[in-house]
Amino acid sequence: MPGTEYVLVGFGGFLERRRVAFVEPLPNNRVCAVCGMVENRSFLLPCCHVVCDSCRILISCESGTCPLDNTKSAEDDDILMTFENSQLEQRRVLCIAGGEKCDFTGTLSELKEHLLECYSDEVKCFKCQRHMRRFDLFEHFRQCSSEAFQGSPVSSSAVGSTADKLGAMKTDRQMVRECVTSRNVDHNVFMSEATSIVERIACITSQLADVEEQARDEQDGSVIPIAKKVTYTPGPYRAASKLGAFIEFYPFVDAYGAYNSLTGDKKEHLQSHGTHISAGYAFELQFQCRKQEDGEVLVSFTLTLHESIWDALLEWPFAKKVTIILTHPEDLEKDIRMLVSANSEDMVRRPVHGAANRGFQTETVNWRDLELQGFILNNYIYVNVELE
Repeated sequence: MPGTEYVLVGFGGFLERRRVAFVEPLPNNRVCAVCGMVENRSFLLPCCHVVCDSCRILISCESGTCPLDNTKSAEDDDILMTFENSQLEQRRVLCIAGGEKCDFTGTLSELKEHLLECYSDEVKCFKCQRHMRRFDLFEHFRQCSSEAFQGSPVSSSAVGSTADKLGAMKTDRQMVRECVTSRNVDHNVFMSEATSIVERIACITSQLADVEEQARDEQDGSVIPIAKKVTYTPGPYRAASKLGAFIEFYPFVDAYGAYNSLTGDKKEHLQSHGTHISAGYAFELQFQCRKQEDGEVLVSFTLTLHESIWDALLEWPFAKKVTIILTHPEDLEKDIRMLVSANSEDMVRRPVHGAANRGFQTETVNWRDLELQGFILNNYIYVNVELE
C-alpha cells in the first residue's frame, strides 16, 4: 500500500514540517493547489482554488493574482478554512520510517509511539552489502557467509564499547516508553530522551563502520589507522548541527561598502537582512559595523524577534538556544560560532503587533581579522543562524 504523502505545516510539535503518508488521499480543499503542502490554515480563492496561508501571502505581496489561472482577487474575497489537529490526527497513516517494509497502519495520533518501536528501516549489511529491514539484520549477521569478513579478528575493546552503547540506548528507550505512557509527560524531557536515542544510534553506526575498517586492515596484516575525512558542501551553507535543530542562511551584500561608509562623523553602519521565518519564529538579523576612536572597525550582529503568523502555536517566552555562525566561505573549521543568550524579558516575550522585541547581541569581531582570514568573499559576509 503506497499511500499518499504530504508535508504538514502549522500543526506544531511532532507533526511540524513532517512528511506523512496517508492511507487515503486528503480532500482537495485541504491541500494547497500551488505548493502541495497541507497547512492548518488555508484559503478558498474566488477562482475556487485552495492555497495555504504561506502561498496566499506570496500572492498578496505580488500582484494578487492566482498563479494557476491568473484570476485577480482582493484578500477580502478569500474564505479562511482551518484544519484542526483533532481532525487530522484521526486519519489513517502508514509508517514513514519503514515504508512498504512495515505493515503499520494506524491513526496519525498513534504514529509517534509507533516510530519509537519500529525496526523496519532499510539498512545495509556491511559484510555482503545487501539491503534489508533493521529487524532482520541481527539474524542475518549470524548466517552471513561473506568471505571478505569470515574470521576477521576485531578488537574486543571496540566491540565492548559498542555493546555498552547498545545497553545505554536500551535504557533510554525504556525512559521514552515511560514518557509516552505518562499522562503528565514533560515535553522537554520527552524530546531530550528521544534525541538521545537518535544520537546513540548515529554513534553506534559510526563505531560499527570503524570496526569494519579495523577488521579489513587486520585481515590484510597491516593495522594502520586511517583518519576519516569529514566531507561537507563547499561554500557558506551549513547543515544543522543536530537532529531537531533549524538553520537559516543570511548573506550580507556590499560588505566593503559598509566598511568604507565609516568616514567623517559617521561611526556606525547598520544593514538588515529583512525578516526570515525559522522554526515558526520570525527573526530580523542586523549586521553592524562600528568605528572605534583608534580607527579599528568592529563587527557584530543583532537578532530580533518579530511578530509571526505562527506565534499562537509557538512556545513563549522564547526559550530556544540561538547560535549565530559567522561563516567562512571556504573552510568550515574556521567558522566563528557565537552563542547568544537573553538577559531581559523584553527579548523573549511574544512580540506585539507592529513592534519588535529587544535584540540578541553577539560579541564583536575585528574587521581586519575577518578580512585577513578570508571571511569576506565576493563582497559578501555570510552568516548562518541555528535554533535548537
